[in-house]
Amino acid sequence: MISPKNDFLLQGFYKTKLVQVKQQRKQFEQQVLKSVIRPTNLIQSPIILNKNTDKVRRPTSTRTLLNFNHNNEEKNTDKPSILSKTTKNNYQTIASTDDISDSNEEAVNNFVLLKDNFSSKESYSIIFKADSSEEIESENKSDESKTIEMKEISMENPNIDHNGSKATYFVVQRRVEEAIKNKKIFLIRGDIPYLENTLKKRGWIKKYESRKSRHLPYGSTAITDPPSIGNIHLADGSLNEDYVIFSVLKHISPDFIWDCRNDFVEWTGHIKPDTLLNRFEKSFIYTSKLGMATILENVHWYIEDDIASVQYPRSYNVARDKTAFTDDYRQTAAVSFLKWFIDQVEQGVNLTNKGSSPISPKQIEFAIKRCEEFIAMKNDEYLDTPEVLISSIEWDKFIDDYIMAVHHGNGIIDEELEQFDSERSSLIILYNLALETLKKVKEIDPQYELNGTRNIWILKPSNYCCGVGIAMAHKLSYIIKRVQDCARDYFIVQKYIEKPLLVRDTKFDVRQWYLVTSSYPLTIWIYKESFLRFSSRPFSFDSYHEAIHICNTAVQNKYIIPKNSARSLDWDCEKLNEYLKTIGYTGEPWYEKIYPKICQAIIATMLAAQEHMDKRKYSFELYGADFVIMNDLSVWLIEINTNPRMHPPGTRITQRLYPNVLESLIKVIMDYPFNPNADTGDFVLAYKQMITDVQPNTGLCLTALGKSILPKSKSLQHTNWQYL
Repeated sequence: MISPKNDFLLQGFYKTKLVQVKQQRKQFEQQVLKSVIRPTNLIQSPIILNKNTDKVRRPTSTRTLLNFNHNNEEKNTDKPSILSKTTKNNYQTIASTDDISDSNEEAVNNFVLLKDNFSSKESYSIIFKADSSEEIESENKSDESKTIEMKEISMENPNIDHNGSKATYFVVQRRVEEAIKNKKIFLIRGDIPYLENTLKKRGWIKKYESRKSRHLPYGSTAITDPPSIGNIHLADGSLNEDYVIFSVLKHISPDFIWDCRNDFVEWTGHIKPDTLLNRFEKSFIYTSKLGMATILENVHWYIEDDIASVQYPRSYNVARDKTAFTDDYRQTAAVSFLKWFIDQVEQGVNLTNKGSSPISPKQIEFAIKRCEEFIAMKNDEYLDTPEVLISSIEWDKFIDDYIMAVHHGNGIIDEELEQFDSERSSLIILYNLALETLKKVKEIDPQYELNGTRNIWILKPSNYCCGVGIAMAHKLSYIIKRVQDCARDYFIVQKYIEKPLLVRDTKFDVRQWYLVTSSYPLTIWIYKESFLRFSSRPFSFDSYHEAIHICNTAVQNKYIIPKNSARSLDWDCEKLNEYLKTIGYTGEPWYEKIYPKICQAIIATMLAAQEHMDKRKYSFELYGADFVIMNDLSVWLIEINTNPRMHPPGTRITQRLYPNVLESLIKVIMDYPFNPNADTGDFVLAYKQMITDVQPNTGLCLTALGKSILPKSKSLQHTNWQYL
């Protein structure tokens, strides 16, 4: 006797139903793709129930619906239910199919698609139900097996409008294809929303990167892990356009790249030659602290009146040139000691036996003699006369007494003053000698006013920014030890400007943005307005705290801004100009004396750095130059920063300046090359180099005319040109 099971198989219904199920699944997948839904966890072939069997028939599968359910209690339930909801993963599943019998087959009805949300991915589970309109016959009524037909219904999340999603998808797709055609795909590695918004207003499309590919070369194979932009549908069920763009542009190279990383090194074939890039290769050579100091050693070759000139505090790589720094420190201490002595006498301070540890008046004569030797050396008077050598012990004793007097407030020993040389037994005589000596020093030392009286030096990590790792010191032993304790070339030691211009007793520096759009001919655009960065505490030498002396935005944002402080009042250039006029400066101090010097310093520095800049045609770079203004309105270049901070804004001034700087930049690099009369925003063309007859060396690129005399081969196909 043929069993119902064998009879069912012989009639071919089972095979026919499998074909129908496969077709249904294929149609389902096509519908999902058309609706821009990409299910990732489709389960095995649908369950088929047999009328005369108490078990479920299904093709062999390695995965069941219960594989998605991590709740072990549901697997061992005594009274299985057809549909159950887990509390852990919040999705529906069907109970163990081995427990389904005729008694509960009646509860199995229509074919249902359920959407699962776990692991932040779009996934779908399929549960099949029997058609409830067809009544299941009992086993004793007929031997003929009867299958339960499957019914396909809507496969959509009720919160998702697929018609709207589909229409939106095609709109986004056409927009992206148009941007690809017009070469308007941009990529930003970093967080600069102002730049992103400016480009999008111009019809550019942003290329998104997955989390893993952000640290890979631009031309490498894209990684398809879930991007940080979320899933294909937003929380409200609408289509996530960013996700669609991410998928379409996954393997498309960008036409504009803005990379905020300071360690940018991807100068290979990963970047297309015609891609706009916000970098010049190896810009660290002239933007690092040590690099800039080295470049500026030769800047005198590029000085030109009213066009290019720069003043910068002297700097040393103490790890490599300890002797030069030590000599400078000692000579500065001698000059500073005489300045302090003259100031004390002119202020009427009684120096006799002042303080707990007064020093010998012989140190004043020691300092005068060292300054006289310095003058003779500068005037080349030692060409025929041997230089007097001073031992380290004498220098160390003088440095200790200098610190005791200047930094700790000690005076002169009265007893030693009376026993001193009879011709110099008066402080007035020493005062006159010191005053005459300093007049000669001032004539030959361009940084005489900068030195002050305290001999303070600032230690800066060469390759760091945002004020990280900066220290101030006036003791030679401390500076040498601090440098030796770090890696070689880690620190640069720079003379601290002790007489900065103060606004309401508060120190500030000037951040000046400028844009280089071509390295040859050198083309420099300077932003019209400067950003004044104030410290948050009144200026004082009682403490070397960063809140007093370091004006970097990243540093000052760590501290609460006192009410009515200069930093809280949002000073701009116009307000500073008016303030300078109220304290005695004539004319328009900012516009006539300060800003022109800033521009000249930038031009001179970039001319000195030009030979180190690569000649890539489609590169540009935005820089931030930092200046300190002294109380005589002289302008001193402190450092140049590549990739200057453009987000987030820390003050109301930067909320206005940051967007305008970036919008003006885009006008310069995208509009001006095609229209010399185009609006360039607030960037002004400050310098454009004259093209010389002799072009600079841009690397090996030789061209030979003629025909090849070598045998023809696959590697030599060009008969008119040979590129070497």
